[in-house]
Amino acid sequence: CKPGAGNPVLNDSSSPTKLLYSYYNAVSLKDYSRAFNLWRAGNPDSPKNLQDFGNGFAKTAEVRIEAGAARIGAAAGSLYANIPVVIISTDTSGQSQTFAGTYVISRANEVAGSDGTANSWRIRSANIKQISGVKQLGDSTTHQILTDLAAKV
Repeated sequence: CKPGAGNPVLNDSSSPTKLLYSYYNAVSLKDYSRAFNLWRAGNPDSPKNLQDFGNGFAKTAEVRIEAGAARIGAAAGSLYANIPVVIISTDTSGQSQTFAGTYVISRANEVAGSDGTANSWRIRSANIKQISGVKQLGDSTTHQILTDLAAKV
């Protein structure tokens, strides 16, 4: 997926994977408010404020992502999805960096009387590190990284 300039807005949180693609679409479009609001508010791993969050992406020109299969589990009234990702980020000077890791996406189970926001998928945490060796998404190297990450969660 190559969200960004010239591409339509993706705003779909109906599944954990679609939420991640929507998140990076918002970052590429510099819609930091939308991206920020896809994090679970009040969670210790969530960004603390919109200004610092946006400043962290200020030099980002484009983000491309490939997500592996989500592994969904349940605990204490919530659903959790662990999703491996490989990310290629290009900055405003044209330099690219590659990252890989996992996101945890969560939502509350649907119960009578629960509020709609609790039932929406939101990013709970991210464990992303810079890597090397990936030239393009969709190749065998990317597939192997996603497979290896999935085996660790």
